[in-house]
Amino acid sequence: MATRFSALQNEVTCCICWEYFTDPVTIECGHNFCSVCISTFWKNAAGGAPTCPQCRKECTRTDLCRNLQLTNLVGIAKQLSVNPGAPGEVCAWHEEKLKLFCEDDQQAVCTVCDRSREHRGHIVIPIEEALQQYKVSLQCPLCVVPDPTTPSPPPHRGNCARPQPGERL
Repeated sequence: MATRFSALQNEVTCCICWEYFTDPVTIECGHNFCSVCISTFWKNAAGGAPTCPQCRKECTRTDLCRNLQLTNLVGIAKQLSVNPGAPGEVCAWHEEKLKLFCEDDQQAVCTVCDRSREHRGHIVIPIEEALQQYKVSLQCPLCVVPDPTTPSPPPHRGNCARPQPGERL
């Protein structure tokens, strides 16, 4: 049951804010976002035509189509959820809560996995900290897809919420 509910949660979660959709809209490519999230994303994006944050397809039309079925699904997910937004997944091997994130393997791990040989020497951080880092990187279009041909990330225009070197989240 938990994995089915997780699948439902994934479908009703905005990939920009990582929260349940609020006033979900569908854009030209068929992906869904919170109305405010996609509007803000496009407003803060560098010049040129707006793109989909998920598939990077150029959007020639920026009119947003409300998705009423998705709004209903969000309501159902909220009713089924005991504690929406709280990390509650359980490790398949140890049945412990996944409280940590292994940056080397890019996966959530429990405290037992963290101490295992498989993750020894890896960079492991609290899952809430990893979530915050990903939220920040998704808010800036320059942080999402770095240019592999440049040795350092491009300069940011002041609208990026990404912390600067030496700054903590």
